Amino acid sequence: MESKVVEKFLDKPYPISGLGISSSYPEPYYDYLALLHLLLIKKGMKKGFCIPVAVKYGVKICKELKLAFKKSNGTCGIVVGENNSLSKETTSEILKKGEGKWTGDIICGYDDDFIKEYFEKHCDHTLIGKLEEYPDCCVNQFVNNFWGDYESIAEVVGDRPENVDAIRERNRDSSQSEKIFERHKKILLEYAQGRKKFPYAMHQACTECLSNGNNSPTGKLNSAWKKVCEEEFPELNKEILKGAKREYDDKMWWNQSYQEYMIGFAEEMKKNNY
Repeated sequence: MESKVVEKFLDKPYPISGLGISSSYPEPYYDYLALLHLLLIKKGMKKGFCIPVAVKYGVKICKELKLAFKKSNGTCGIVVGENNSLSKETTSEILKKGEGKWTGDIICGYDDDFIKEYFEKHCDHTLIGKLEEYPDCCVNQFVNNFWGDYESIAEVVGDRPENVDAIRERNRDSSQSEKIFERHKKILLEYAQGRKKFPYAMHQACTECLSNGNNSPTGKLNSAWKKVCEEEFPELNKEILKGAKREYDDKMWWNQSYQEYMIGFAEEMKKNNY
């Protein structure tokens, strides 16, 4: 049954990942990757997966694979990074503005009990990491990177609660300072390396996993998933590897100096009449 679903999907891929096919991104690499991870649930090698509410065909693929699923109905928020440098007041305001409802995301898994455990929870990056069984080291680094974006831009606009809207809006604007650019560049070049080393992993591998390769928590997962994909879904495997290479090449664009980046930024602003 799974092979037929894969064959049909490869013939006409559609978005099943929040990072997949869209009007601004026509490549289906992340949709192929999401399909693999749903197949891993079907094979008992993974417990769950979250498909964002904005993804149109999440229910369709769950039904085709006969996976248990339910739409989320909880709350959501932000996790404060380790060694937070922001003031208590600014931190509190960011957390307050980051609160909301977690509704409509599709939680799919190997059985109904697993779904019940998650669909009404308070959702944040830590919960998604647990749901999808990402290594703790990678989840922790992702949380710290995400929060670090707020800390970096606060150094530019000011660490004050009245500046939180600007902090949230411009938190990864690399044109704001060379320091922010270099920080962003490091994250994206590591992301590129992750696509090259661990093309079957959905998450961003942390620095330690990249350094330790196949012996790392991400490396071990990648090796197990690679074996399944190569042996049981060879055509899907080919597409995943091609897509991972495209992602690597795309993110390596960041391997440039701040001066080169700002020249390109100025040209883009001029082209768009800013």
